[in-house]
Amino acid sequence: MATVSSGWVAGDDWQIRLDYSISNVNGNTARITCTASINNRYASVNSGAVVRTTVNGSTYQQTIAPISGAGIKWGAQHSWDVRRNHSDTNYGINVTATMPGSSLSSYKGGTFLNTSVTASAADHHTFTYNANGGTVNGAGTYSNTKWYGEHYYIPNLTMARDGYDFLGWAESSSTTSASKQPGNEETRDQDLTFYAVWKRRYIPPAIGKLTATRSDSSGTALDTGTYAKVTCEWSVDTTLKADNAVSSVTVAARKRGDTEWGSEVALTAGGTTSGTATGVVGTFEVGYAYDLRVTVTDPGGSATQTTVVTPSFFTMDFLKGGRGIAFGKAATQEGIDIAMDVQLDGKIYCSTTLFSMSIADRLKNLGGEIYLSDSILNYRFLDVYAVTNDQEVIYTRLADPFVGMKFSLNNTHIGYSAIWQLTKAYQFLTETMCNTQCDKITPTNLTYSGTDAMYRTGNWNSGSPTSYTKNTDVVGIYRIEGLR
Repeated sequence: MATVSSGWVAGDDWQIRLDYSISNVNGNTARITCTASINNRYASVNSGAVVRTTVNGSTYQQTIAPISGAGIKWGAQHSWDVRRNHSDTNYGINVTATMPGSSLSSYKGGTFLNTSVTASAADHHTFTYNANGGTVNGAGTYSNTKWYGEHYYIPNLTMARDGYDFLGWAESSSTTSASKQPGNEETRDQDLTFYAVWKRRYIPPAIGKLTATRSDSSGTALDTGTYAKVTCEWSVDTTLKADNAVSSVTVAARKRGDTEWGSEVALTAGGTTSGTATGVVGTFEVGYAYDLRVTVTDPGGSATQTTVVTPSFFTMDFLKGGRGIAFGKAATQEGIDIAMDVQLDGKIYCSTTLFSMSIADRLKNLGGEIYLSDSILNYRFLDVYAVTNDQEVIYTRLADPFVGMKFSLNNTHIGYSAIWQLTKAYQFLTETMCNTQCDKITPTNLTYSGTDAMYRTGNWNSGSPTSYTKNTDVVGIYRIEGLR
């Protein structure tokens, strides 16, 4: 309870005393209680007083009878109920007092006071709307306020969830039927959470175990097979539509690294609502991996799953019949086939037994890097031409940009030839051969003499012959791409 007083009348004869308070009645109502009284300073002030108290536009009037003697002449207590709004609200209190029966004009004019009290905001609660797997107004939840005692209606919100229809709201996240719809009134004054209730519009097919194994065209497993036997477990949903059935099960393939899928190939479904689809598809190169995509389709949509047909890798493989050997791949042709890096340390010996080709022939399938020695040289050999007899071929780096070549015929040392430029290495070729075989330089870079039967060697330090006879003495001719 608070107390305020007005100013004194006639100097210090009497004044208004107001005792007041405010309290909450319920969630949206407050009660202002006032007691307006007259405080006499002297015993001679004994006239009756008329006191008016006004709160929120409503006035309570009382008459306080004359009482002999100094002191407080107590008035009656009166209350006003006021509304608690959505925010704190100030209510003014005005009190006036006069003594109309007094002979003194100042008493008749009386006095007044003004004060105020604050009613706190009304009670309110939060209603939360949980999208329950979807979105509500573009978010996972939406909240607004229910004010005490006010009408509240479930709002019409924007609901979305792929493949689902919105049924309404419930107070449990697992409920499958809605208890509240937009526009329904909610009267409870408490915090509440409503959960969206959804109904699945479509359930896509389910794909289980999926395998793809290299095979022959009949589906028999084969490591080097160019086909693949595909098996796929699948099922379609019958809970939303009892007569639902599979439309097709297909497979498409693409080489690993490609972006476009090949044509869809039908598999044998193996059932109407569930089963294991099977089929043989191809063809797939042995040395490559392929992605396979299986698609299961029903009238409502489809589902896909992928797997891989792995490449076949062989450290060493023999061609059927024994006339071919391959390293790093499957043997598919006669002879030696190398599909991995080769490192050779030391000397390379060539004999007529190993090479029996004419001077213009090449050794086929010689690719990758050949290392003669980590400390001497690292060349890439593009083409190798025929050699005869037993020869030893050693490349030795002398000083940039010179290259030295050591040749031996039947293991007998001949000498060294200094090549003044890298392109001079082509001087061992005739102009005719260079026109057909060389793609790095032009014939004008070459020096040669004689006919196609003679091959000039350059300057030999040991005074050996300056030419060799074709297909008889020629050691070997290499196209050199360049030094590292």
